[in-house]
Amino acid sequence: MALKVLKDLGVHVESLRADKYYGKSTLKEFPNSTIYLIPKLNALIKGGKRWREMILRFMRNPLEYLEEYFKREKAESLISWIKRKTGWVINKVREERIHLTVLARVIIHDLYWSKALD
Repeated sequence: MALKVLKDLGVHVESLRADKYYGKSTLKEFPNSTIYLIPKLNALIKGGKRWREMILRFMRNPLEYLEEYFKREKAESLISWIKRKTGWVINKVREERIHLTVLARVIIHDLYWSKALD
């Protein structure tokens, strides 16, 4: 959902690191971004040009690729941080309000981290 919101807002994403639940469609949705995906176990090199390039980048230099991919660890700590700070209680009923609340918490987390790293 966050990817859809970014796309709808017209936010330029330079690079994206995603887990195995994202796939070739992510490459199509962000044509000007560098995408780092760990392919599913049964993934094939067949596919579009960007998919093949990504797989080959992974195969040629796996350490460099994985180093970039695991930069997502900071982003993954987001859920844990939000749970500790807010107790993860979301008192909303409508689905779109739940998503908006979670998205707002994600943005607050990212702003906190960007200030902490300055």
